[in-house]
Formats: sequence, structure tokens, C-alpha cells
Amino acid sequence: MGFLTRLIAGFVAASTLGAGLAGTANAVDAAGAASDTTGAVTTTADDTGGRTVLDCRQSGEGATGPYADKFCWIDWSNLPLDSSGKPTPVRINVPGGHIDADATITHTDNAALTAKDYTGSKWSRLTSAYKLTGNTALAFSGRMGRQDPAASVTFSNVTPSADRTDTGVNVLKDFQLAFGDAEVMSGGVLQGHDVYERTDIESDKTLEKLGMIGSGDPNQSYSKANTGYGTTHVTLAGGPKGATDDANKDSKGAAVVGAKQASRFKVSFGQVNQHWDGWGSAIAVGVYMPYLTAYPLTYDKNSSDAAGEVPSNQRGKENTTQPAKTKTSGTVKTVADTNASLPDHLVNGDFEYPGANVLNNKGDWWGVSRKDRMVFAPQPRWVSLPSTFDSDRFAWDSTEVARVQNESSQWHTNEVELQRDSRTGNMYAELCAYQAHTSIHQYIHTTPGTLYKVRLKHASLSRDYLDKMQVLIGPDGNEQPVRMTRVESQNGLDATGKATASTTVSTHASNEMEIKDGQGGPYSSRNHDGQWATYEGVYVATSDVTSFTFKSVDSKQYNLGNLLDDIVFDKAYRLSYDKNATDANGSVPSDETAGATKQAKAGTTGALRLASDDDVATYAASNLPKQLVNSDFDHDWRNIVSQSKMSAKYNFANIDPAHGDVEISGALNSKGEASKHWVHLNGFDAARFGWKSNQTDTRVDGRGGIVEIQRSKANDNMYAEITASQANTYLYQDIDTAHDYPTVYTVKLRYAHRNGTINSNEKIQILVGAPGHEQPVEMTRIASDRGNRLGEKSTTVNAPNTDGWLGSWDTFQGSVVVPAGRNVSRFTFKALGSIDGISGNLIDDVQFKLAYKLSYDKNSQDAFGQVPSDETANTVKQAKTRTTGTVRAVADRTASGLTVHDLETDDVPGDYRQFVLNTTDTRLSQVEFENGAWYKSTDSSSQGMWPLKAGASLTIPSVGDWTDPSGRTHQISMTMRLKDWNGGSVSELYRFDRHGNIVGDGRFWINTAYGSGYSSLPAKVEQTMGKVDTSKRVGCSWTVEFTYADTGEKVPDTFKGVTGFNDLDGWDAQSDLKFEGVQLLDGFDGAYKRSDAELGTYGTNGFAGIGHDAGDEAHLNAPQQSRHRLAATWTGSTFTFSYDLSNPAGRTDGSRMTFGAPVTRTAVLTYDKNAADASGQVPSNTTPDTTQTASSKSTGKVSDLVQRTTTHEDGSVTVKTIDTSTDVVSGCQVYYPAGQRITLATMAKDDDCWDSSMLSRPGHTQLGWNQDRNATQAQAQVTMVEGGMTVYAVWVGNPVLTYDTNKPSTWSGQMPSTPASVSVAYNTAAADGSGWAAGDTSKIRGYKFLGWYTAPQDNTGLYQWATPLTGNVTVYAHWQRLQANVVYNANGGTGSHPNTTGWQYSDVTIPGDTSKSFKRDKYVFKGWGTKPGKADVVYKDGSKVALQDKDITLYAQWQEVHENFVETGGIGLPIAIAGGVLLLMFGIGSTVMLTRRINGHGMPDDE
Repeated sequence: MGFLTRLIAGFVAASTLGAGLAGTANAVDAAGAASDTTGAVTTTADDTGGRTVLDCRQSGEGATGPYADKFCWIDWSNLPLDSSGKPTPVRINVPGGHIDADATITHTDNAALTAKDYTGSKWSRLTSAYKLTGNTALAFSGRMGRQDPAASVTFSNVTPSADRTDTGVNVLKDFQLAFGDAEVMSGGVLQGHDVYERTDIESDKTLEKLGMIGSGDPNQSYSKANTGYGTTHVTLAGGPKGATDDANKDSKGAAVVGAKQASRFKVSFGQVNQHWDGWGSAIAVGVYMPYLTAYPLTYDKNSSDAAGEVPSNQRGKENTTQPAKTKTSGTVKTVADTNASLPDHLVNGDFEYPGANVLNNKGDWWGVSRKDRMVFAPQPRWVSLPSTFDSDRFAWDSTEVARVQNESSQWHTNEVELQRDSRTGNMYAELCAYQAHTSIHQYIHTTPGTLYKVRLKHASLSRDYLDKMQVLIGPDGNEQPVRMTRVESQNGLDATGKATASTTVSTHASNEMEIKDGQGGPYSSRNHDGQWATYEGVYVATSDVTSFTFKSVDSKQYNLGNLLDDIVFDKAYRLSYDKNATDANGSVPSDETAGATKQAKAGTTGALRLASDDDVATYAASNLPKQLVNSDFDHDWRNIVSQSKMSAKYNFANIDPAHGDVEISGALNSKGEASKHWVHLNGFDAARFGWKSNQTDTRVDGRGGIVEIQRSKANDNMYAEITASQANTYLYQDIDTAHDYPTVYTVKLRYAHRNGTINSNEKIQILVGAPGHEQPVEMTRIASDRGNRLGEKSTTVNAPNTDGWLGSWDTFQGSVVVPAGRNVSRFTFKALGSIDGISGNLIDDVQFKLAYKLSYDKNSQDAFGQVPSDETANTVKQAKTRTTGTVRAVADRTASGLTVHDLETDDVPGDYRQFVLNTTDTRLSQVEFENGAWYKSTDSSSQGMWPLKAGASLTIPSVGDWTDPSGRTHQISMTMRLKDWNGGSVSELYRFDRHGNIVGDGRFWINTAYGSGYSSLPAKVEQTMGKVDTSKRVGCSWTVEFTYADTGEKVPDTFKGVTGFNDLDGWDAQSDLKFEGVQLLDGFDGAYKRSDAELGTYGTNGFAGIGHDAGDEAHLNAPQQSRHRLAATWTGSTFTFSYDLSNPAGRTDGSRMTFGAPVTRTAVLTYDKNAADASGQVPSNTTPDTTQTASSKSTGKVSDLVQRTTTHEDGSVTVKTIDTSTDVVSGCQVYYPAGQRITLATMAKDDDCWDSSMLSRPGHTQLGWNQDRNATQAQAQVTMVEGGMTVYAVWVGNPVLTYDTNKPSTWSGQMPSTPASVSVAYNTAAADGSGWAAGDTSKIRGYKFLGWYTAPQDNTGLYQWATPLTGNVTVYAHWQRLQANVVYNANGGTGSHPNTTGWQYSDVTIPGDTSKSFKRDKYVFKGWGTKPGKADVVYKDGSKVALQDKDITLYAQWQEVHENFVETGGIGLPIAIAGGVLLLMFGIGSTVMLTRRINGHGMPDDE
């Protein structure tokens, strides 16, 4: 059996030339620093440097087929082969430049290569690449039974170089190395085994799927594996089962996989389960060339009397100068000079201009280049647009740049593709027209600090592929993804609402691709009516010019899909009303709440304010603000920047808010002192500036109490550093928090590092409390510019890789409950790490705002039950009664003495949380396995890495960072070493995808004997490790060791950490089975679990899942999963644990787990002495094993009421009061910041603490809530206002369904009883309560009930019982009158007569011809009887028959005629007597006289 699969590995140059290329490679930037060398373009040298030159053959040079116009294909005939596998330096000549690399060609059997694949030192065994002519592919031979990669091609030290001319340069910067499997990977069945091909692509950069070739269905091409996208290792394996390469090569799709700016790229290829000699494969390597032309930047001295030199633009002299040219006049324009010509909003967002009639009304798609004023019409060719075409009105540009402008090719610089819907005629655009990695865009003149709304419609090309994209907005070259929320889905295939918010836009479609390609296959679609989804977002402008563009994340092909329409990008305004006179009084319309009023302000003018304008903070009688002021540090920023002489090099300013002064910025002198030159800020308002500092040291700046403000290089944003020039001092604000009840405040800020590396030591805490008694606030990361993990909760705020100076930040939020009576709260910070004690830890957009309660009103005297609570956090409703009340111990202990903590009462201490072992995002490709100690199984029943000896180790190079007592932060490496084995491995998590294929998720998981039973253990593993002993728990014990990643030395004995053992499943069918568990064998300090954890104890400090399955492993933070997670703490460099399994009878599969973050504490148990005459102390609710002063209550018992506070992503805070002894929620309240949009409490159980079963009103349905007490419709959302608000229940009477029996006009009898009416909840369907079944004939005699109808008339339809009722309705019975037949039976005779039909229970008349319709030889018809055979005559012609509910059958009654022969001698005279008539019959030669008797008695009885 021969298999031939040809692989394409391509270098993809996907560079995008930004607007205004300034200078060339290796040029010097304005600050004099050399440009970054990463991805730099070098010039072509005059010689090859001893490299083997490989030519790249383009279309027209013998290479034809798919992508031939963009690829050149490497000719390998000049490549020498070193069978030792040493790299060969090569130079691949491509149009416009060359690519240097070290090429290594390997094979599992170099002898096979030597014999078959090359002659001498050159390749001789060449073949044509897929659908290409010419010898452009390397061919290999295989050997029997080899499952390792049969061959590999590796490119290392890859360097692109571009040819430079005086007029332009081909840019190879940002190239992508890419592998493309250009035809189906073969697969089949041989000797009972799946036989298939497998390819692994590896790179030093992240691999992404760039597109598809062929049908575009990777699930048809890679049935065994199609994994690893987004990592540095992608695996493609297998073809359709039972299919061969030859049978499928023209029909299946193939992925193109690439890595941007890769310097190493490897493709390994092999066959799995191949048992035949002689199979072959081929690897083709090409260079993908969407090259861009850039042009030199010429410098001009721009004055006739200027002398000297300007920077050179000559080749080879980029870093030198040349004589200056002279011009007589002219000015150098800055970017800002062009702003006036830009629109202040997005133009032509619906793509309706210029319209199909202008473009060419014959087609349904067009390419438009507004700068060239040309259109690609369906002829196809580029033609000029009419002279009336307005480029500014069209507005859209694109980043597409053609290598060659050709009027017959769509590929065209600045092309924007418009399409027209085939049904509606609607015009819309496609994100990418022709060239990969390009997109449409507009530049817009914006006002920094202004809020802009973003809105658009998006659709996928068809139901065959889910298109995904991002909306990118920002300064040109620094656009960032915008978080968009889906607010409408026309086809209902996608959810809507705030839960859909994401930086990736994806829309499911249901339409087919009705446009076919040249081979008749589905290709595209112009039918998108009803397929659009609408998305909304906001953006705060940071620059004068903003770029609005997009990025394709995924689509069927790079230039198909991601359709766009109705795009809006415009300012968001708020209208403020001003009474505009000092002596005016009263209220003006509110700009906060629709339909409300507020106290009028006085002023001399009234103007529109932008929504982004800061509100002036309100101040209390204490003259302290009620919330943080100057949260964005922008107050008086222009004055601060100017007076401090802030510069790009010295981007900071020290403010003395007490005196309103600023220090001149500059370098420190030799004594470490700043300028100490202070100037006054005229007009400075300390109250509006807000911030203060507790710095007292005056040695550096000459003053204390200073606040350091900094300015971003990226976007001129102002922000602060928490410490100015004295270590352990911080800026702060004091806030008026005086209330006579506990209040909830929301906390939010942006945080960034200063040095912008992952190794930065910077980290902080946010502290809130009474001055001098501040406590850390738990914060949750909700956004990150650098991909840091969202959802992380900690009192330590850290943001690796961010750099505030360069404009990258993480966003965090949290909440604080301020107790009643605390009049002043201090909001401040604490550095847990910094660059040098005073540098680093940047903050911006800091919020500390009061959250308000929303009150619900039942709005009816006869409604009863509960509404969502508006009670304050520390006030509770009556709890349910219980028989006993005991104080639970803080912690229990295992039989082995390990302390087991209940997270309800005892959280993991902070010193352990400094290091959290969490491998949930660790890729298996990152794990380093000890050489020779592991076996890699690719068999589908046992895939993974299996240990081959005790002590086999694996290492994860980085599992987090830890700060030692000296303040130095280290990257930590983890080594896991096998101690005991009884069935276990390490692998990806394998799951079924939506097509039923088993695929790996690429992440690191630890397994028990996993696969299709213990018999599926790889033979090599069973040989070295033995069989699995099923008489005991199956699994392994492991010793984990921690070292410093950079030095390899063990961490010190003071090292502390915590981890969570995830996904400890129970077994639903056997709830008491201790199914999947972990034993904490050695080195652990304590165990932590939820009070409702479904974990049973066993073995040595063992905890196993019981009761239920933990749920989907893809959602490890789901509530059910957290009940099946055990947290454990340790001290020192090592611990030992066992992960094992007790299978139920008949089950032999394994299980898997991974290390995760621990479950966090959900509440605290507060102890109260609960008696006025008690004294002393009770256990503390803040610190374990300590006490606090007891508070007094007049009566009662020990309180088990605790509060669980949850801060949500939208900033709201839920506070639940819970009786821990009964788990009864006795109080629940959600607090909201003023200005927040609130989705009101819904009818379903959710996080708003309420569901519809808690409130009812007789005969009514609650529609929802509304701010208007008299509203008849529910209000979905409201906006919280200062001080809180009330919404009222909206009631509507329940509709009634009434039955009408609808008496038939032909019925004179009594009708059956009318069924009782049915009352149902509003907008719900009524169930049929009549009990009447269609087809019933017992209701009215002679009638059939047909069902309930919408009206009494015959031509109306059946009532649809699924119809929701919003008003009263009557349904009507419909009847069918029934008939019956008189059926005539010949009863031995012949003939027939039609049935006589009539209504049931009525009389019919027997027709007069029935006696003539039947005959019987030798019988006379007498009449009709009701029984077969001989019976009495009941009916004759003309008789009446009474019909019943069934047909009546009448049977013909016959009288026999007798024949008698009398001998007379000679001639006889037949005599026949019939019916009383004597007949004399003459016959010849007869001596017998015939006498016919009827009924055997001569004459009839009645004659």
C-alpha cells in the first residue's frame, strides 16, 4: 500500500505597511536610540556567504495551481544532504530579496535516504508538489512499522533580507513561516488498525491557523488531531477512516499554519500503524509573497539659506548624512496640521455611498479604491469612477497593498470590497478584500478624554463557518481591541446581553453558501437578510487622531467572511441644564435620571458637556469629599506639564498640594537630590486635586507631602506613582463615609508596572479603613492589555508585562463594606515590591464610590410574599428556627494529624497565597520530560506520556513567581518525580468536539490509567512498569520539588505556597464511592475545603470525590467544581501526594486532575457574646486563633449569621446574610454605583437574590418592575442615581380562557355541561382543562366532537394551546353530524344495490327497486330480513328503517321453487305451479310432468 501526502511549508510575509513609513531599517530614532533589531530588514549582500543557493520558482516558471500567483516554490535540486543530520546553510532567492536559514533534513533511517533519496551529495528523488508542475517537493520513503516521524525539515536562524533600490524596497519584516498541508492527510484501516499520517509543526513563536485550502473543513482532513493553535506546537493527524490519499486529494481541505517573526520552524512527518514497506511522502517548501513596496523618506532642508547635511536615504548609508537640498519655500507639516480635514465621526458606516448604480448595477460585489477613484467591476477589471464620485464621502480605506497594479486582478492598493444582498439590495462590506491580514479603516479627528460610542452589525459568511473578528481603535499604530457587547441577534442563534461582552466578535449564521466555485462546490454567499447581530461598545479617545479598524480572528478563508454594516463611531453627550441666574430657584430637568429634576445650579452660561467631563465631587459638612476626586490625575494637567518643564526624558512632576507648587523636573545630582526648584501653580485647587502624601523626608526634593504625577509616552495620559521619593510612603485621600448604617463602596483602578517586564518586582495592595487602621481590599482583575489572567482575586495587585509609560494597563475592581459610624475612611496604597523602593507601581482612573441600594415595591395591597431585599448589609430578616445552636470549631484534624480548615470560617493565610501553584493554563508542550524515562503513546486508546521507571521526572520551567523575605522576586520551576506507580500518565485533556471527534485541549493534566480499560496500557509501559493492580486504588504518587528557574537551586525552607487539587469527581450512580481522590502524603501544613464540599476522607490525609461528578473540566471554577476541589498549603521546597482512583464495578477507565488556584473563603463567622452582662473576648472573625473584644446584645444566643460579599464585573456588589448552621439566606441586597445601568430583578433565580416564586397577587401576574407606580409595561433596566431609588411591581390581571359548547342547529336535545373556565398567568399558554377529547362521540347523540376552535363558524381554525395569553379568550366546540348506512346483502343471491345513507338516529326509506336488484336461481325474492340465512321478512321496498349509530345490514330473503315430473307415457305435459299460476309446458319426447314447489310445500303458505 502506498501513501503519498505532500506537505507545504511556506514562509509567509504578512507585513502591513503603516501609514507614513518614516525612515528605513537600522535608522536612528529621534531620541538617538538605535531601533529595535527584532524583525529588522537587512540589505542583500553581494555574495552568498558560502550558503547553498536555492531558487524559488514562480507561476510561469513551471509552477501552477492553487496559490501559485502568490507562492514561489523552492527547487531542491541544488540542496546537498548531510546524512548525519547537520544543518546546511541555505539562501532562498525570492523576488525582491532572499531568506537565509540553516536547513536540516532528517529521517528516522538515514540509510533509507542514502539508498533511495539522493545520489552523491545532491537530492535526486524529487516529485511534483501538490497540483504544481515541476520537481518542487522532497520525497521520502518509509519503512515497515515505523511510528516515529519519518522525516523532518527544520529551518533555524531564519533571517529575511530585502533588495533595496532608490525608488523602493520590498519589505520582508513581520514575515510568517507557514506550513500548509495542501491535500488531505491520508488515512485508512489496515489489519484492524487505523493507519494515518501525522504532522507536527513546531516554532519558537505562536502558531496560528492562517487559512484553509480546498473545502475548508479541517474535520474531514484531520480526524485524529487538529490541535495546538495558539501554542508553539500544532498537531495534524489522520484522514477519513477507510479513505486513502488518492481517493480524497481533490476534495478535502487543508490548514495553513503559521508563526509570525519565527526564527525557528520545524515540520515533522510520519505514518502511524503503517505495516507496509515502500509508502512515500513528500514535503514541499514555498515562500508566500504578498510583498509590500515601501519608499525612501527624503529629508529636505526646506530653506535656501540653510546649510549643512540631512539624513541620508541612500542604500547602505542609512545612518549617515548627505548634503542638504535646497527649496525656496515650504513648510514641514505636522500630523496635527491635517486634523482639520478629518471628520469628527465615522463616515459612510452603512456603505450605501456611492451606491450600486454608480459602481455598476450589474454585479453584486465591487472593489473600490477611493484614492485612485477606481472600481473593480464584475467584467472583471479596474475602471475609473465617475467624476462626481466624492472620496471624502466614501471615506473608507484599507491596508491592502498590491505588488503589481493590474487592471484585470482584484489585488489593488487601498481596496475596499463592497457587496450587495441578493434579496434586500442592502450594501455592506467585507473586512478583508483580497490580501491576507489587511482590513478596512478610517481616521477620525477625536478629542482626548471624550467618550465615543461604538456600534456595528456583523455577520458570518454562512452557517459553514463561524467568523470572528476584533474592533481595533486607538492612535494610529497602537490600536487596541474594544470590548463589544452583543445587543441583538436577528436569527436568534447567539445570546445577547452583558454576559456576551468580549473583545472578539463572533456571529453564527444559518444561511447556506449559494454561490458555487468553478468545480460546483460552495464558495460564497450574498444572502444575509436576517443573519446580522448588533454589537455595542465605548471608547475614550486618547489622541487627536484615532484609527478605527478591524482584525480578522478567524474565517473560512482570509479574504472571505466577517461582514460589516451600519458602523457608528461618534461622541456620547450628556445634556446639562443650568438655571443661568444667581437669583433663580427651583429645579431643572435632571441629567442623571430621565423624567426627574434636580436642584438647579447657578452659572453665567449654559453649555453642552461631554459625557467624559469630570463631575465635581460633593463635599460633606466635614469638607471631605464623599468619593475620590481627581481619580484620573488630570486636574490642571496642562499647567503642571508646562510649569514643571516635563519632557519625554523626564516625564514626571512632583506636586506639593499643600502649597499649590510644582518642582521643576530633571535629573538627580550627585547627591541624589532633585532640582528643589519649586514654582507656584497659578489657579491650582488643592480640593479638586484631592491627593495627598504621607512623605516626611525632605532630603531629595526639599519638601515633604509630595505627590508624583507622570505622563505617558504613548498617549500623553496622566497617571501617578504611589510613592514619590521616600520609601514606604504613599499617596492617599480621606473620604467622608459617615452613615448610621453599614454602607458598600466599590473600588476600581488601573494598575501598571514601570519597567514593563514579567520579571518586575512591582506589586501593591489597596488599603481602606479608618486612618491608621487601613486593611487590604481583595481585588479582581477584570481587564488586561497584556493577556494577564482575568478573574484572579487577591489582596495583592500585580500586572506582569504592563508598562504605564507605554500605555499598557490592567484593570482591577473590588468592594468594601464600611461599618456604621465610621465618619472618615482613608483610601491609600502599600507597595509589596518595587524597582528600587521608590520607583514603580503606577495607578490611574482610581474610583472609590458609594454603592446604592435599589428598593422594590410590591405595588398592591393584596400582593403577598417577598420582594428583592433592600435591607442593609448587616441587617437580616428572621432566620428559620433550628433546634440547637452550637459554635463550630475553626478546624478539624485528620487521623494523621493534618489540620483541615473550613473555608466558611478560615481562609488560606496570606503568606501562603504569595505563591499559588496553578497549572490550569500550562501547555503540555511547555513540559520538559526526562530523556529516556518516558514513552510517548499516540494510540487513541492510550495517548499521552507514560513513565518507564520509578523516579521518572518532568519539569515545568515556570509555574509562577515568589518574592523572598529580602524583597527579591524569583521565577519558580517545578519538577514532579514519580514515587510509586499503579497505572498513571501525563497528557492533554482529551474531549469530544461537536463533530464527535476526540481532540486534545493542549493543556497539562495528570492521569490515572487512562484509556479504554487497563488492557490498553502500551506494551512497552506494561513491560517496564508491570500491570495495574486493580485490587487497590489505581494511580501514582508523586514528589514535587521547587527550584529557582534561573539558577536551579532549591527554594529556601521559608518558601510557602498553596494549590488546589482540581476535578475530584464522585460517582453519581454510587454516591458513597470515594471515587477520585488525592492523598496529602508528606510536606503539607493544612487542607482547606468548602463546608459543602463533596469530599470523603480515606487513606493518609486522603480526600476523594463523593456524591456527584464534579462537572465539565473546561469550567474548573464552576460552583460544582469548587465543591470537588481541595486546597492544600505547604512550607519548604517539596511535598508528596498521591492521585488515585477507586473504580466502580465494571469500569476500567481512568481519570485526570490538574493543579489549580484554591477555593477562596466565602464568608466569615462572627462571634457575639449576645448578652449585656457577659464580658471578655470571643474568637476573632479576622485572624485565626486570636480573639477580639466582645460586643453586647441584650438577648439571644451565639450568632451563626455571616455575610458573603461578591463584587461583580459590572461593579455591583451582592451582600448575602446567611445562617451558617442552616444555610438559610436571611438577607440579600445588591448595591450599585451611581450612574450604573441596572438590569432589574428577573423572574428567574439568579444573582439578584430573588425569583418570582417569592411574590404573588391573587388573580394577577407580575410583569416585572418599573420606576412608574402606574406603569403597565415592565422596565428592563434603570440607571442608579445618587441616594438610591425605588421600582414598583407591575401587575396585570390573569387572562381567562372560557369554553363555549356551540350547540349545533340540527340538534334539539340537551347539550353537555360547559367545562369550567381556566385562569392562567399572563403571557403563558393555557392547558386544556375541559377533559374533552377530539373524536369523542359520546357528548351528543349522533355527533362527533372535533375539538376547540377559535370561533363558532365552520371556516375557523383549531385553537393553538401553545399560544401565550395576554387577554381573555373563548374557545368553541365544533361538531360533526354523523351518518349511518343501510347495507344490502344478497344472502346467497346475485346483484347489488347502493347503500341507503341517512343521519344517525333518524329514519330512511328502502328504495322501491331493491327487489329487482337481486336474483337467485330457483328462488323467488320475498323481502329483507335483519339476519343472514333464513329469517323473517322485516322490510320490503318502501319500508322505513330506523338508523342508530352503526350501519344496518339487511339480508335478502328467498323462497325456493320445487319442480315435479309426472310420467304420462308418450308426450308429457310439464306443469309448473309458481306464484299460484298453473303453466302448461309442451315438450317433445317427454313423459315427465314437472311440478315446481316453492318452500318445499307446493304453494306458498300465504297464497
